[in-house]
This record gives sequence, C-alpha cells and structure tokens, in this order.
Amino acid sequence: EFHYYPDSLKPLSFDKISEKIATLSQKDQPLFAFVPSHLPILHTLDTFLTLRKKEHFHFGLLLQGDSGVGKSSLVSAYLELLKVDFVQFSFSKNYETDCKLLLKAYFSRKIIILDELNAGGLIYERLINTLIMGSEEEIEDLAQKIM
Repeated sequence: EFHYYPDSLKPLSFDKISEKIATLSQKDQPLFAFVPSHLPILHTLDTFLTLRKKEHFHFGLLLQGDSGVGKSSLVSAYLELLKVDFVQFSFSKNYETDCKLLLKAYFSRKIIILDELNAGGLIYERLINTLIMGSEEEIEDLAQKIM
C-alpha cells in the first residue's frame, strides 16, 4: 500500500485526531466520534486535499456505501477539524437554484459534499458529470446557459 504525503500535509494519527477533536469539543461532547476504522478514509482525504492544493486539480472523490452510515458526517467533521472550506449540498426540487448554488461553490473552489447523490435524479446527471469530468470550456458553457 502506497501513500504519497508531502511534508506539508502528513496524515494525522488517531491520537492527533483525538486531541484535535477534544479541543473542538463543546461541553465535553465531541463533535464527531472518530474511531480507528476511519483512518483509511481520513488518509485518503489527506491525499485528496494534498493533490488538490499542490496540483490545483479539479477532481472528485466518491465514498460509496449504504445510506445513513455517516459518510458525509465523517468527511464534513474531518474538513471542519482541518479548517477546510467546504459546502455540504443536498438536492432540492428547484433545479435552477440548485445549479446556481453548485456552480457558485465550484467556481469558488470550495470542496463540495454532495449528500445522497442519487436523490437528485437524472435531471442533475449532466451537471454533475460535467463538473466532475468536463473541460473548463464545457463547464463555462454550462454555467453561461444556467446563470
């Protein structure tokens, strides 16, 4: 197993995560219960953040699993811990508003957590696919059509 971690962003150990969580706790109640089994996902997130920062990549990371197991909660808790700017997004019934909010977050280079991605339906598929895999030109064209 190979992990690339530049000196500027080493993965946090479980002890370090626990210490940081303790400092962020309110009234001795942790914001999120990190456990050792989360470490592989947290290391993957560290790599994602490092590549995103160092290489200026626009790419996605998909965590797949059963609904309600805490994927989005884990990611958002970890990003909050690291003080990384992100937007957690759930689809509504208003396509135009959703698209504008999603594009605004994308162009501001925020990390976007799409909660329950499959709940958006096929109408969102083109937008999401373009943001994940499209060229800058395709994304600009789509944004001009929507905005």
